[in-house]
Amino acid sequence: MNKYYILPNGVKIPKIMIGTYNILADEAKTVFKAAYDGGYRGVDCGRYYGNEKDWGDAVKASGIRRENVFIQTKISHADEKRGIDVIKDFQTTLQNFSTDYIDCLLIHWPNMNTFVSTWKAMEQLYKDGKVRVIGVSNFRKEHFEILKHSAEIMPMVNQIERHPCRHQREIYDYCKENDIQLQAYQPIAVGRPELMNNSLLIDIAEKHACTVPQVALAWNIATKVIPLPRSRNEGRLRENFEALSIELTTEEIERIDGDKVHYFRALREGSEYPGYWDEIHNVDVEKYLSDCENEI
Repeated sequence: MNKYYILPNGVKIPKIMIGTYNILADEAKTVFKAAYDGGYRGVDCGRYYGNEKDWGDAVKASGIRRENVFIQTKISHADEKRGIDVIKDFQTTLQNFSTDYIDCLLIHWPNMNTFVSTWKAMEQLYKDGKVRVIGVSNFRKEHFEILKHSAEIMPMVNQIERHPCRHQREIYDYCKENDIQLQAYQPIAVGRPELMNNSLLIDIAEKHACTVPQVALAWNIATKVIPLPRSRNEGRLRENFEALSIELTTEEIERIDGDKVHYFRALREGSEYPGYWDEIHNVDVEKYLSDCENEI
């Protein structure tokens, strides 16, 4: 079983990684050991999650060699709003993980006031060898089109919510056309009944003698998207990883792709940033670039 994709810059990235949101302190050690023993080789953290040091301690406590764990984290959108010095702040991330490099660094959300300058700083970290892969999260086509006007290195990864009940076809197609590796958070839609009770997924699961969550994960994997399932349960961790070995047929993939009945968004807009979805999902690229030129 091939457990990795090869990115355009030659870096190997695991086909499935551990989601870590809200898994903190000593629990991170327990979950990491169970996950690694079960086959996982990558963790997805974030400064906003408040768990970088917890997972850094978990990797260190495990005794596993650093190069055998793909560590991914994100620049906090809350910190971006406060105008952080990205390069200086990155030193804290390195300290949190007790390492001198991070495998993959993402912009967590496209803050319209700062993501272009943040990306410039990330390009520098990449050139300096502090980060092996740089990418983004929750970016749409418009954000990439804005970056194209100033970026020397385009994002290699884009992390989005994606599961069989939310296909995100437009950004999926865009990333495939531009060699941007997609990752899927909420790949089983936090177990919402709209997915778990989906008759189409139940039918496919019965044919493969597996669970509905495994079908959801296998669908992302079959469409070359890296799922980031999260669980504290050792049995569920193993079950999720075993989705790598489930081979959906072309017909089954097409049936899932064609299902529009159960479409929904699992991630809800938080009260911290009311109106944020509208801000980042309704971008006038030409006006944005024109406004930038007028400020120079």
